[in-house]
Amino acid sequence: GAPVAMGAVKRIDAKHGEIKSMHVLAEARGRGHSRTMLDHLVAAARSDGLTRLSLETGIQSTFIAARALYARAGFAECGP
Repeated sequence: GAPVAMGAVKRIDAKHGEIKSMHVLAEARGRGHSRTMLDHLVAAARSDGLTRLSLETGIQSTFIAARALYARAGFAECGP
């Protein structure tokens, strides 16, 4: 009954959006909430007509799991 994850999609233009501030509470990690949130955000973006979705994440070791999640979901790494 309590929120454990949050995220948003920001529209950049008519067909392009960016995933913003996706986060799962530390005590709720390891239960699939990140993938569920990502899947929800991607579906919401598609239903809003977005055909391109970007995101930015850190390069620090604390973001290894996040980068792996995004890669498994089909996101490709690119330069800034």
